[in-house]
Amino acid sequence: MAEANDWFIKSKDSPLSADAKEEFNKWLAEAPSNTKTYDLIKAVWDCTDVLIDNPLTIQELKEDTE
Repeated sequence: MAEANDWFIKSKDSPLSADAKEEFNKWLAEAPSNTKTYDLIKAVWDCTDVLIDNPLTIQELKEDTE
């Protein structure tokens, strides 16, 4: 998971160079779990945008699940 996290941070900081993109794609191809882990990290990150734009209190979340 650490390597997926590192790749995600690198890609968020700035666009990857051609060499870095090639390295990233190689890493993704090494194992299906690499893609799954990277996608999971990205999905969690994307969800934080929703939470920032629509903050709910813990109480509101609890009420929604009852």
